[in-house]
Amino acid sequence: MIIDASIREYLDRLGSRDSVPGGGAAAAFSASQGIALFLMVAELSKKSAELDLIIKNCNDALKAFADLADEDMREFSEVMTAMQLPKKSEEDKNKRTLQLQVALKAAANVPLSVIKLCSQCLEWSAPIAMIGNKNVLSDMAVGLYLIKAAIQASAVNVHINLKYIKDQEFINDTHQKLDYLYESSSKQINSQLEGIKNVINIPLYI
Repeated sequence: MIIDASIREYLDRLGSRDSVPGGGAAAAFSASQGIALFLMVAELSKKSAELDLIIKNCNDALKAFADLADEDMREFSEVMTAMQLPKKSEEDKNKRTLQLQVALKAAANVPLSVIKLCSQCLEWSAPIAMIGNKNVLSDMAVGLYLIKAAIQASAVNVHINLKYIKDQEFINDTHQKLDYLYESSSKQINSQLEGIKNVINIPLYI
């Protein structure tokens, strides 16, 4: 798993000529850093049954984001494998097209799953921002910005895969899901940042 690499090893691989890890894994790790900051604030806050459950959920999300980073790498590799299939005969071309379309759909679903999980995490971050330790709410704001970056980056990766998919029903359904998740998540992030700004009394770019 890429999560088991050191930060230096991961960054070296990310900055290399290899196509994986790429933007999809980077987006998932951005989300991981955001959720880790939510966890830090929760751990430094007065404990309650509500916070205990949120901490458990956030820890589960950390593992899920790492799994999604690996899944993104696998699915992109499948796309590359399909693109390299022979296309000499009509049978070759049809087989390549079919395999490529399957791979592209799977590749589009991974960043969409990242956005879905980010959206879920925002439901847990709201109470942390409200009842969390006020001395570390600036870290909460940083976590929200990282989640926002993960959502925006993942949306790019959904769209780039959809660009080459021919199934219009799949495209429409994915666009509908993406638009809903993006808009609802943006509202949650902006609302939570506004609340934090009012508490810590520093400028926050919303």
